[in-house]
Amino acid sequence: GLDKLVTIGGNLRLSEAYISGFTGLGSLVSIGGSLSLSMSFSVNNFSGLGSLTSIGGGLSLQEASVDDFSGLDQLTSLARLSINSAGVDSMNGLGKIESLDSLTSFQASIGSLEGLDALTTITGALSMEEDRSLTSFQGLEKLSSIGGDFKLAMCSKITSLSGLENLSQLGGKLSFYDIKIADATGLNQLESVGGEVSFTECMQMTSMDGLESLTTVGGSLSIRYNSILASLSALSSLTSLGADLKIQSNTALATCEAENLKDQLLDNGWSGTATISSNNDAGTCQ
Repeated sequence: GLDKLVTIGGNLRLSEAYISGFTGLGSLVSIGGSLSLSMSFSVNNFSGLGSLTSIGGGLSLQEASVDDFSGLDQLTSLARLSINSAGVDSMNGLGKIESLDSLTSFQASIGSLEGLDALTTITGALSMEEDRSLTSFQGLEKLSSIGGDFKLAMCSKITSLSGLENLSQLGGKLSFYDIKIADATGLNQLESVGGEVSFTECMQMTSMDGLESLTTVGGSLSIRYNSILASLSALSSLTSLGADLKIQSNTALATCEAENLKDQLLDNGWSGTATISSNNDAGTCQ
């Protein structure tokens, strides 16, 4: 049997495996590589892995849905969490994880991020594309730093950035595409973004409220095709932009709002190129 197995140096992969749990692996303490479930439909959680403290690589779900990560309650070290074409109700069971290299999902159904109560740092990317269930970021209240990109794209249920109130530093890009948020409330502590900032086709977005603390963008700032966006006033603290300014095709946004932001940057020594077009030329500013 495997009941005395303590360490796996490489990967533990279950593919098309119809098992009900991990009974028999109760002595397993560490996995040097990754733990992955692929097309495994009968595993509800990770019960049976109660001694596991370290996964050197990733924890991956691929076309394999679980209720949560209960059973991994002693896990303190995990490099990557990846959920692709899979479902998980919550992150319960991952409450001792303080740092991740990356947290990514693609075409997943994540009910909640609650359970990641200790997570303070993601050294790489936080990326979610085409998630069908997640509504907010509650559960990430301790997250203060993302070293890589923060990307949200076509996540049909996300209406709020609540849960990200402690995030102050983003090393890579901030990219939101087709996200149904009304504003950026939740990012109120975000002071700097190392790369590009882009808001594209966020059709429910009316303002940039929530970005009042943002002072520095290392790349370009692109605000395009946001049909009811009417105000940029929350960007009043932005003084440093590392590349170009693009404010285009926001049909409710007064052109003077974009011009005011450009002038604000110029007054602070910015020397990039501004592209301002197809906004509301008839709109007025205070």
